[in-house]
Amino acid sequence: MNPQLYRPLVDVLAGLMLVSGVFMLGRVRVRSLLRLFAAQSFALVLIAASGAVFEARWHLLITAGLVFAIKVVFLPLFMVTVMARGRVGERMTSSMRPALSMFIALAMVILGFYLTTSLIPTLGDNFFVAAVSISLALLGLLMLMTRKGLYGQIVGFLILENGIFTLGLALTGGMPLLVEVGVFFDVTIGAILMALLTYRVHGETRRADTENLETLID
Repeated sequence: MNPQLYRPLVDVLAGLMLVSGVFMLGRVRVRSLLRLFAAQSFALVLIAASGAVFEARWHLLITAGLVFAIKVVFLPLFMVTVMARGRVGERMTSSMRPALSMFIALAMVILGFYLTTSLIPTLGDNFFVAAVSISLALLGLLMLMTRKGLYGQIVGFLILENGIFTLGLALTGGMPLLVEVGVFFDVTIGAILMALLTYRVHGETRRADTENLETLID
């Protein structure tokens, strides 16, 4: 394959990840949010697979397979299943309106590109992907801070992790395989525990938001 196609392809896929991240801040229904997260993670799968095909970093095929299995398939299906069994409502609560969330999300993207220019000025061809990665991390933090619904906070954590992982791909070409497997294991267990906690909170309070976590202590 033509190696000159690699960088434009990765930039397009990174751009799609960023667009999906901005749109996620405007979603108010869990299933819609999870579909966008799965699409974002699938773009990350293609970025990793592109590195394997175009640059002969074949261990990235295993990385791509893990991302696909865990983030595209397993975690969204697991959260939907837990939500259905707990009869959790589709609509998530937030501390701000969706339109305002998307406006602040765009501001976070601008901040992400500014921070990339200021902190890592010598990225060369990797600048755009690195800027997208930092922007995704900021978007994940924003979702964690603004969403009261626990499912929204779980996805915010996963968006943050997607940003960090993409940054690792941009700067290092992928971490050692054992490190990546360990990270995936930690993220998967963390997301499962958070989803089960949400199930527990809803079972006790009939609501799935952080305002009722103190009820479990009482």
